[in-house]
Amino acid sequence: MRRLNDEAAIATARWALAGGGKPEQSGWFTLVWLRTAAGWRAVHDHSGAELSPKGTAVAQRPAVLR
Repeated sequence: MRRLNDEAAIATARWALAGGGKPEQSGWFTLVWLRTAAGWRAVHDHSGAELSPKGTAVAQRPAVLR
């Protein structure tokens, strides 16, 4: 995680899903964090799947922020 200032930070990392008898899926995500009175909260998520060898996305991870 990289702090941008005292009130904001950004994090980029890889995600991977495996199991359920399905092919493994992976990709990258970026989260933007803001400090609130209740603590640090993720306010934006961008996630993307890596491409399969055929050039199509193998998975899309839905962003759910509450």
